[in-house]
Amino acid sequence: MAKLKVGDTVRYLNSKGGGIVRRIVGKVAWVEGEDGFELPTPIHECVVVNEKDTFIPAYRTPQEIKEEEQRRKEARLGAQSTLSKAPQTSVTTATPPPAHLFLPERPEGELISLYLAWLPEDYATFSNGDMECYLINDSNYNLFFTYSLAQNNGSYRLVASGEIERDTKLLIDTFSLSELNERERIHIAIIPYKKGRKYILKEPYSIDLKPDGVKFFKRHCFTDNDFFDEDALLVSLVEKDKQKGGREEVSPSLLKEALESKKFQAEKEHKNGNAEHKMPARKKPSNTPIEIDLHASQLLTTTQGMSPTDLLKHQLDEFHKVMKEHINHKGQKIVFIHGKGEGVLRKAILDELKRKYPKASAQDASFQEYGFGATLVTIH
Repeated sequence: MAKLKVGDTVRYLNSKGGGIVRRIVGKVAWVEGEDGFELPTPIHECVVVNEKDTFIPAYRTPQEIKEEEQRRKEARLGAQSTLSKAPQTSVTTATPPPAHLFLPERPEGELISLYLAWLPEDYATFSNGDMECYLINDSNYNLFFTYSLAQNNGSYRLVASGEIERDTKLLIDTFSLSELNERERIHIAIIPYKKGRKYILKEPYSIDLKPDGVKFFKRHCFTDNDFFDEDALLVSLVEKDKQKGGREEVSPSLLKEALESKKFQAEKEHKNGNAEHKMPARKKPSNTPIEIDLHASQLLTTTQGMSPTDLLKHQLDEFHKVMKEHINHKGQKIVFIHGKGEGVLRKAILDELKRKYPKASAQDASFQEYGFGATLVTIH
């Protein structure tokens, strides 16, 4: 970490805020905030930030943060349909329908596509702030829906219900990541229909979904999409009338056939005297790379009081643990996600590979999937 100096832009390590260092007295830095006041802050609580830093967001004034959040809210809810409420007085005023309803129906919209999308309320506090869940209706049909969460006793708790108009998205849930375990099993029921025109009858959908909770903590799992200006974690529920969610059941007849086939094969090997001498097949490595997130926030519950050297040691310990576990799996691919930052962790990984793991090679991981912040290691 570079030595703190006058003129540096910093943010506070364990509290909100930051500013520009105006003077340093001993181990205390006097930081000038947006309000023009200088706040005495211990040097070890100050983190120098710049535009290229991928671990800590650059300092923004409270007014800038407020304006950005307002723009994001307006962009997300711009196309969102709202349910009309009963008037409170005898005087009624006509409310024009949303602008998108004036557009002609799309030919491809006759096939229903439905998605769930999750976005952080504020990317500056990614993995620490609240998460928003949107239902996206990509079709010409209006949908009645229910969104429920499974409980431990086998019952369900209704979180949201109502109507979502055609070609819109609707905010249906907001939660903190500490409540993620309550969303291990989600149920969504859908009834498609059209207002004021004839339509082809569609069967109702009953969808059970088990989100991958790990993805909520991985920034690269939130990607560019057609529905938001920001990156989102998107899951397909229905694609062109084909349901994607739900439980897969094994046919009893196929299961019985598989079991009998195994039994027949075992008896045959025993008769041929091969049962005791048959060598077990060597497990082939998966074609899908293993992903290891080395960000300190993923490895440690807190980094308070830890120096950059301490953090680097924990990250390298995790790297060595994974390498030792897979070093004998020829062909295995491992993606170590370290972020861009100043490149210290990436350099340390490459140095360790040269010194201790000659059977492994390294290259930059896919830019489209991981950006510039990941290294792909292959075991030879």
